[in-house]
Amino acid sequence: MNIDLDQYFTPPDLAEEVIRHSYKYDSCVVIDPTCGAGNLLSAACNVFQKVKCVGLDKDTVTIRKLRRCNPEWTLSAADLLCKVSCRNATATRMHNLEEGLLLLNPPFSHKNNKSVNAYYNGIHLKASVAMTYILRSFELFSPRRGGLAIVPESVLFSDTDAHARQLLLEANNIELVTELSSNTFLGARARSSVVKISPKRNPASSASFFLSEQRVGVKLNDPYEVVRGALPVYASLDEKDKEGVPYIHTTDLADLLEDQLDGVLRVDSNKKGKISGPVILLPRVGTPQEKLIKAISLPSEIHLSDCVLGLRFQTITAAKRAERLIKENFTEFETLYRGTGARYITLSRLTDWLTYSSK
Repeated sequence: MNIDLDQYFTPPDLAEEVIRHSYKYDSCVVIDPTCGAGNLLSAACNVFQKVKCVGLDKDTVTIRKLRRCNPEWTLSAADLLCKVSCRNATATRMHNLEEGLLLLNPPFSHKNNKSVNAYYNGIHLKASVAMTYILRSFELFSPRRGGLAIVPESVLFSDTDAHARQLLLEANNIELVTELSSNTFLGARARSSVVKISPKRNPASSASFFLSEQRVGVKLNDPYEVVRGALPVYASLDEKDKEGVPYIHTTDLADLLEDQLDGVLRVDSNKKGKISGPVILLPRVGTPQEKLIKAISLPSEIHLSDCVLGLRFQTITAAKRAERLIKENFTEFETLYRGTGARYITLSRLTDWLTYSSK
């Protein structure tokens, strides 16, 4: 697989802090399969008393520089996602690598691709670029001490990586170490986290993941249906129809609540994503505003943008109960909106939250 990837190196002070916080070994073999400037390996040298450093990177120039500065390290120019390249690399043929500790800051993205083909233990799936590197690293090195990974926030929450997370959790525990600010990496604005991935002593035990351990939510007893808008803003202009139904984007929610729809776009009424009756409308993308969460009764259909979700109820009374629950737990509700770039909520996170009770 030959793909162009971003390169944003781990700040040295961050690398040392998270390793020191997570591990107390006296000696260790550390492996960085995307070592870049070598900051994670250098940090390991400062944390552990005795350390053997192993690194891979597809950039041959970077590997040459690291070899000159760190001749005692075992370094290879190899593409982690190419099995032939890894097979021929000296760094992957060393003895006792399974006793090592993985340190990972994988590429976060690949141009505009949301996912790429990934393979893990013979299973083919789609996953983000970052998750694909994590899967490949754990499959290739099978580290008994697990690993520490700096990942885009979407790896932990997105539907795109849900299958991959499930596969990892079959044999590992995943623990959140810390969340990082969006300006952690020079030249990039991306929300990210540091996670510790540790092999289970008993792989047959139930999956453990920090999201489930800190599970939150409300208990909504009234039946409801989630309606997701399907028409993007750019495509709505091609569907203009003066006799059609009002088209509601996130920027139109305030006008809808005030019944000020005279100026909104109208679109073909035969498209998917329409809603009417007792509803609560929520942004799917962006940050929710408490004042815009309101139960209303739509006498006729409206068409939702793909950035809007609708909760449809059987009665306005049920919708008002849901409004009250969301507002009473709004601080918690906001945390459902996650994302490496723009904040967003998935249907599964929303429905899980609305139907879960810790009591």
